[in-house]
Amino acid sequence: MDSRNIVKDLGFTRYENIGVKRLSDGTNGFRPYGNTAYISNPWAQKNDIFNNDRISFYDPSSGVTRDSQRWAVFKNNRYDSTLNTLTKDKNGNYPNLSYYLGVRIGPSNLPYAVHMHAKIKLKGNVSAEEAARYGHVYAATTTFGPSTNQSYIVGAMGARLQSDPEAPKDPIQGLTVTKTVGDDAGDSINPVSSGYVKHKNGGTFPPGMNWTWAGNNSPSTAQAGVFKYTSIATYKDGSKSTDVGSGSDGTVTLNVKPKKPAITTSVENKKGLTAQELTVNVGEGVPDGSTVKLYDGDKVIGTGVTKGQTAVVTVKDALPGRPITAETIVNNGGTVTSERSDAVTPTEAPDTQAPTLTITPENQTVAEGEKVTFTLTARDNKVVKIIASDFYAKYGDRLFSGKATNTNVKVTDTEKVTIITITTTAEDVGKPHTITFGAEDEAGNKANPVTFTFTVTAADKTGPTITADGATVTKNEAIQPIPVSAQDNAGGVGLRDNNPIEVSNLPQGLKYENGKITGTPTGNPGTSRVTIKAYDKNGNVTTETIDIVVQAQKDKYNPVGEPLTVNQGQTISDDAVKAKVKNVGPGTLTVQSKPTSTNTAGSAGNAVVKVTYPDGSSEEVTVPVTVKDVTGPTITANGATVTKNEPISPIKVTVADNEGGRGLREKNPVEVTGLPAGLTYKNGQITGTPTGNPGASQVTIKAYDKDGAVTTKTITITVQDQASKYNPKGKDQTVSKNAVPAAADSISNKQDLPKNTSYSWEKAPDTSQAGKTVPAVVIVSYPDGSSERVPVNVKVSNSLSGTVTAPSAVKEKTPVTPTTVVTANKPGSTITTEQPVNGLTVDGEG
Repeated sequence: MDSRNIVKDLGFTRYENIGVKRLSDGTNGFRPYGNTAYISNPWAQKNDIFNNDRISFYDPSSGVTRDSQRWAVFKNNRYDSTLNTLTKDKNGNYPNLSYYLGVRIGPSNLPYAVHMHAKIKLKGNVSAEEAARYGHVYAATTTFGPSTNQSYIVGAMGARLQSDPEAPKDPIQGLTVTKTVGDDAGDSINPVSSGYVKHKNGGTFPPGMNWTWAGNNSPSTAQAGVFKYTSIATYKDGSKSTDVGSGSDGTVTLNVKPKKPAITTSVENKKGLTAQELTVNVGEGVPDGSTVKLYDGDKVIGTGVTKGQTAVVTVKDALPGRPITAETIVNNGGTVTSERSDAVTPTEAPDTQAPTLTITPENQTVAEGEKVTFTLTARDNKVVKIIASDFYAKYGDRLFSGKATNTNVKVTDTEKVTIITITTTAEDVGKPHTITFGAEDEAGNKANPVTFTFTVTAADKTGPTITADGATVTKNEAIQPIPVSAQDNAGGVGLRDNNPIEVSNLPQGLKYENGKITGTPTGNPGTSRVTIKAYDKNGNVTTETIDIVVQAQKDKYNPVGEPLTVNQGQTISDDAVKAKVKNVGPGTLTVQSKPTSTNTAGSAGNAVVKVTYPDGSSEEVTVPVTVKDVTGPTITANGATVTKNEPISPIKVTVADNEGGRGLREKNPVEVTGLPAGLTYKNGQITGTPTGNPGASQVTIKAYDKDGAVTTKTITITVQDQASKYNPKGKDQTVSKNAVPAAADSISNKQDLPKNTSYSWEKAPDTSQAGKTVPAVVIVSYPDGSSERVPVNVKVSNSLSGTVTAPSAVKEKTPVTPTTVVTANKPGSTITTEQPVNGLTVDGEG
């Protein structure tokens, strides 16, 4: 292939048969297979053009250009006149310039058809008639090798010329154009002259072109924003810039900026004012809700939103005294920004505020040679300066000689702070000293003047007064701070500034600072004579001495041994002994000795404890040890049964302390409680006469020794009534018919019963029938109120008899009142007595 010729878009694609079709049937029934082999250099051979086929090979010289090549292409048809015509030019010769593009494939690709596509340039002087008559073209599929015979040829004896459209030759390129609202939008029917479109390749457009806008929408500058338009070119041949393959891009971007805004609010006299609202006119064509920014240089100082043709912007901070500009920002299809407005500059308001001036202190009194110092402070809302002409006139020479200073502490436009110091001299003593200062601002406003007055007294030659007391401190223990103060004499110059107080000869471990002696003594005990010196500003010195005594820790503390009480038989532990040593401070305790026996109650002797302090000193303390009897006494006592209303036999209560004990306590060693009514305990026995109701009483006996040990024992004392104690015995008695028997005569042992015991019949026996024995019951009633029944028999006799009634007691040698004591069992009987008894007789009537 001739390298001067042009071949473009050369490629080979394999197709597989998906139906029973032939190539002559067209592409119906075939589909692409595998990769398409693109040939970027058509006039060079290329290997392995198909994937998975190492034999595949592109060859640009595979056609018939001489007779010897006919077998390779046409095989057994190499002499066919038609086929040989396809390879010749109009003169019947092999052409010098021709295209022979072919590929070779391996066995793996035999099932597939191969389609070749290419754009091939013909000679420029070929007419359509020549192309139709002599434009020979053919395609050949053959087997490769001299011994193979297969060849498939498809050919055409002529070709048709096709002309290119004009649109791709002169493509258009839309441009980006920036205008301002209200600008001339340009000629809508000639976008080239309006600057919206240019020749894409830099050439000139051919005549006869017609221009339109897509959708009949041509550029407009009525509103700010970013707008897109499409310009369409129609060429003389009817092709358009919008045709596929035209290579044109008719997109036009029109950026319409807002008009230059204007700040309409006056800023005169507003410099420094805060929260100011400024109105900005943005002009027409700005959508509502657009942004307006105010700038101080490049700093945004306020932002507002448009409504109509204005926006109100609030500047929160103080308005600067520099130019302010405005800018409009519109986001409408894209963001466009106006140019900055003309600048406006806020001006100062007239300054009518006077400065202020203060002086501290206003007056001062010092001694000769001392310094007076005062501070001037001037303030103004703008710019202030201090007027010190009076000071310079009176004391300017001292400034030059170093006897006065003027130190600026703070210097700003609005505030000046100056400290002035003057060193007094002997010539100043007794004279009035007054200095007046003023202040003013740049507008001429003046502050009220202030005056400093000072008085100088004669030089001080008296030293300060020292106040400090001695103290006793303890080795190895932090001391209570010892205050040391000094005060200059009345009218003195005061203490010197550096180290006005000096303290020397302090005990080791102590120091003086900040007006106090502090620290922890570490040296040996003893007395230190401490020297204190105080200096005033004139160098006058006063000296005082105090004594600081360092004592050993054993001299500070007063440990005491408190009594230790242990139980009888208990071992005395070291810890128990140490616990009784008090007031030992930081001392360490060691038991030196202690009693060995605690078997006997009372004093066991002393324990000795050594107290050793951190400073090495020590002392001994004794701890008295007392043995406490914890075993109570022994109680011996027995219960008893006693009878109501009768004195009891004493019940002995014996108490003895345990062996080794200290004996019973002195007062009331024995307590007895719970005794029946009428009984008491005294002198080791329970005595008395029970008077309460019968029953058992639990009597508690407690015995105490001298150490407070107590023993308790309980006995039972049972109180019985007399009816339970005594046993009256009944006896039968015989009485005469109709006699009234005495109940007492039916008890045989009345002598065994208590005095004042009475006898009565439960029911009087019936003695109306002689010879009959009648059962009866005698009620024996005891003095304590108890009683019991005694069954008896009463026999009624047939013979004469009498019933004797015991008389009541009578007084000796005193006449008695006649009393019936004998009643005969038969009426009309006479009673006789044999002889008087103790001077008493019974007459015939009984």
